[in-house]
Amino acid sequence: MQYGVSNGEVVAALTPQGNWRADNDITKGTDRSAVESEYGQPETFIVKGNTRYRITNENKGLYNIDGNYVTFYYDSHTENTISSVFAIDQAVEDAYDQYYPDSTGHVRDLFEEELFALVNAMRVGHELGVLENHVGAAETALAHSRDMASNQYFSHYDPNGVGPFDRMENNSIEFRSAAENLARGQVVPIDVVEGWMNSEHGHREAMLGHYTHTGIGIAFDEENANRPYFTQLYFTRPN
Repeated sequence: MQYGVSNGEVVAALTPQGNWRADNDITKGTDRSAVESEYGQPETFIVKGNTRYRITNENKGLYNIDGNYVTFYYDSHTENTISSVFAIDQAVEDAYDQYYPDSTGHVRDLFEEELFALVNAMRVGHELGVLENHVGAAETALAHSRDMASNQYFSHYDPNGVGPFDRMENNSIEFRSAAENLARGQVVPIDVVEGWMNSEHGHREAMLGHYTHTGIGIAFDEENANRPYFTQLYFTRPN
């Protein structure tokens, strides 16, 4: 369980584990139909001041419950059962009038730490080993995120055709097997993780693969409202 604290009070909570209960024993593993039977259809937008923010509910549902915005995330690979839950005090969320966060080094560090923790929590929930952070891989991932943000592209291959395994080798990272996941534009790391978990294109397999090490790098596109770019490398070192 991760908590958000403001002025000494807990104002947010996030967990991909089953250590919580909502009304009618709704918890991790509960199917979406049971959630919608209890709370109805999810919100399609929230209003902050004069701005309406649209909510995409493809693999999640946001509800206003007792003065909190509560988002249930669903896993399409397990028949749309709850995978994670995120709750934040409505007043705290409504007071935040940006779409993307500030592009400071502190925010980047927090995002990288949260993504690292969430990916490992997902792996533990699937009875897989925890990934060890690798400094060289993190530097490689960060360089690729920065390159994508600076040069306005989104691909495993840079404009010169250099791919993830080339970048790892160029940074003297030895590996037996490896994979790379990318994401762009998600507001918070849990949206990145849940997007990968619901992917049909190998992202889930990479995140839940039999790897031992990882490196995460996040960069912000300051020309486009600080839109974030996420890169995560996974690999197993040679014997």
